[in-house]
Amino acid sequence: MKHVSQKKSILVVDDEVDLCEILQFDLEDSGYSVFTAYRAAEALDILGKHPIDLIVSDIRMPGGDGVYLLGEVRKRHFEEPPVIFVSGFADVTVAEAFHKGVVGFIAKPLSFETLLNAVQFHLKEKSVRWTDQELPEPQRRYERSFASLAQAEADIGALLGRGGLFLRINEDLPRLDEVVKVTLNLSKDGIKLEGWAACRWIRNANGPRHPRGAGLEWLQLTPASVGFLTNLIEEQKRLPFIPME
Repeated sequence: MKHVSQKKSILVVDDEVDLCEILQFDLEDSGYSVFTAYRAAEALDILGKHPIDLIVSDIRMPGGDGVYLLGEVRKRHFEEPPVIFVSGFADVTVAEAFHKGVVGFIAKPLSFETLLNAVQFHLKEKSVRWTDQELPEPQRRYERSFASLAQAEADIGALLGRGGLFLRINEDLPRLDEVVKVTLNLSKDGIKLEGWAACRWIRNANGPRHPRGAGLEWLQLTPASVGFLTNLIEEQKRLPFIPME
């Protein structure tokens, strides 16, 4: 199994004791330092005492669910540590979870390989995360032109978050997890935001406030796009990882 070069700390939060112990063993075997908690209150106590680099949390737990934990974490720290939800229940939709600020949503029964890939990806610095992988040329390409990002968001043509975007799509929608190429030409901003993105959720219905489209997570961006998005996040403190509205 591939080991990380520098030990990072992960907090696993789940009221299933057996699952916590399994994830702790597997993540420690992958080179991470792991804390476990069975309640949101316990997790917050650990966060107050130890530096945590990433949180893996169940959603449905007694005494404060994962959404409550996420809200408390984001009150204390705008962007870090990243939070990945794992769940076997539909307490919150994937779109809602990303809008509230999680960086990943993995359904139970849990694939450890899928979780480990997400953990490794989100523990990288943005400058590395969005530039260090080679992806095949996708079959679907979506290109849009706007005067500015402000105009794109006012028209709900494209909404940018910390790690992805909602893109209005009138043509064929991508499949879930399909990788597509996205280009936003923002003439007045002087930027072409361009990269590869994975489809995390889709919206088929069409309405004035919630138009048809897809929630897309950035996997790779051009260097100029990385700089633009990083500056935008720092200046505007955008909470949603992928906006839904």
